[in-house]
Amino acid sequence: MTYLTLSELKATVEPAAREGEEFYQTNPEPKYEDLLERLEQQARAIVDGQIKGEGYTRQDGRVDTENAPDKPELQLVQPIDDVTKVEITAKADGEWKTLDTDLYSFDNQGIILRSQLIPNQYRFYNVQNPLKRNSNRARWSDIADRVRVTYDRGYTVGNVPQDVKEVTREIVRRILVYLRQEQNLANLSPDDIQGFNQRQILTDDIQNRVNQISQNKHKYIMMR
Repeated sequence: MTYLTLSELKATVEPAAREGEEFYQTNPEPKYEDLLERLEQQARAIVDGQIKGEGYTRQDGRVDTENAPDKPELQLVQPIDDVTKVEITAKADGEWKTLDTDLYSFDNQGIILRSQLIPNQYRFYNVQNPLKRNSNRARWSDIADRVRVTYDRGYTVGNVPQDVKEVTREIVRRILVYLRQEQNLANLSPDDIQGFNQRQILTDDIQNRVNQISQNKHKYIMMR
């Protein structure tokens, strides 16, 4: 999983590299590509490390089990790309039942009960005070004690948002600037990359852009 393709990386670093040594002439193509992939990996780790939660790296078939909230929305680890299965269980038997897909939808933050009328086979009132029940809007606690969700999250190369790409690209540029100052960039190989101080990479502008990405929901609703 990468946020930038190899061709995007090449277009990104060419101006920065050519400002210093003749980077392309002294680095054969396989070595150069290895270096770019290493730089992208480091930049991606910085982005993920600064984002609240678990970053954007792709996870397929992730399974989370949560206590049923007293509301229609159940938040998961965003961004959510697809939901494979939703299962519920009640304290009475502890067995898991697969929830019909027409009873919920999902967006990039979680799953939402869609139907106001929940079939009786799913009913499980976990709220002791009946006055808290809302007959006009079903909540997860109305039908379950716990909810288990199998889903895909994170971005693939083809759907990484532009703002995520741009900040990753800028971090790669900053790493190159740092490496050019600290090492002989023309003769650099992937194995020669030394640890660098992230404080020198994360300028105030980059930090602000990463914070904005974290707040940006990139929201879409998938209706089953």
